[in-house]
Amino acid sequence: MQDVKVIKMLSSQGKILYALSDGPKSLSELLSITGLSVGTIYYNIKELIIHGFVIKVSKGKYSITKKGLEVLHRITKELQTVTQSSTR
Repeated sequence: MQDVKVIKMLSSQGKILYALSDGPKSLSELLSITGLSVGTIYYNIKELIIHGFVIKVSKGKYSITKKGLEVLHRITKELQTVTQSSTR
């Protein structure tokens, strides 16, 4: 059960990081892009800020940090490796 919770959290945070990868976004933009609920976005944005992956750049706008981009690239690379392995 704990694994499912972690996977859901990672996928939510991954969606948020991906949405922020092309520039700062407001909460309403994140809602529209990710399809996540307000509560899920607030919770995960808070966690991403605590860990240094996202910063608040202005009132209601969030941006991915260099650290966040590095993590997103590693996740993307790992997913590509897994996808390639499963199609062989």
